[in-house]
Amino acid sequence: MKLISKSSLVVGFAVVLAAGIAIGVSLNSPTVAQGPATAAGRYSVAETDGMSLIVTDNQKNVTYFYTVDQGEKPGADLILRGSVDLTSVGQEKIRPTLLSPKK
Repeated sequence: MKLISKSSLVVGFAVVLAAGIAIGVSLNSPTVAQGPATAAGRYSVAETDGMSLIVTDNQKNVTYFYTVDQGEKPGADLILRGSVDLTSVGQEKIRPTLLSPKK
């Protein structure tokens, strides 16, 4: 009788252990299709120093460059100077779009 109960105890323990491992692995595996990242927000500020601002629009995949006019002090109005389409990242050349080129 003891042999049957010991073997059933071992088998029961093995089943519980296997189920625990299966549940643990399924909880730690990454989700394959998550869709767009919404936790980060639509905009990400890449850099700012009071005289310039670089912002990425995460939905449009575009980075915008803002600066103050030449000779202005920090805290002056920032003006959109150009943008870069991030879908061209990885290509040999990336051409920015200048909105008010300097002459």
